[in-house]
Amino acid sequence: MKKPDWTAWVEDKKECLKWNRLYLKKGMLRRGSLKPRNYLKKSLHNLDFANWIYDKHKYEIKDFFEGESFFDWVIVIYYYAVYHGALALLASKNLSSKSHMATLNALILNFYHENEIERKDVEVVADSISKSLEKEDIKIVAGSKDLRERASYGAGYNFEESLVKSSKKDVVSFIEKVRSILEL
Repeated sequence: MKKPDWTAWVEDKKECLKWNRLYLKKGMLRRGSLKPRNYLKKSLHNLDFANWIYDKHKYEIKDFFEGESFFDWVIVIYYYAVYHGALALLASKNLSSKSHMATLNALILNFYHENEIERKDVEVVADSISKSLEKEDIKIVAGSKDLRERASYGAGYNFEESLVKSSKKDVVSFIEKVRSILEL
């Protein structure tokens, strides 16, 4: 079977539906009973914590850790804020997911193709969870899974503040869209 391609799912609802059926059959997507509010609460919790750590960089972290930064961890937390936001949307359709790509697929099928979110919203999530994106193609660095994995597991720790700034804006926008859709 060919590799999943989220851009094809955006362009072709039938292709998206085909993959959705496969994800359901394999148990990667399931009917769920968790409340969207719980996922949104976790998303907001992560966003608040990431913003708090980011704000602490202005004085306390810089002074206490002699110029070091922890932007890598801010990016990791933003990633989880986006992912839990996506899971909140799925929960509103009584779905749960065991796979990042299945999550993205269900989001595209149930929200993009139903005109509840725009392509930019899909890109925020895709950039957060999709390993299939190349680093130079990432438009919203908020939590590219690759970047998040580098931040979590890589030996390097120097991440630029500009990555965090661009991430924050897009993550906040996506979470506000989620909140609006869920009317919470």
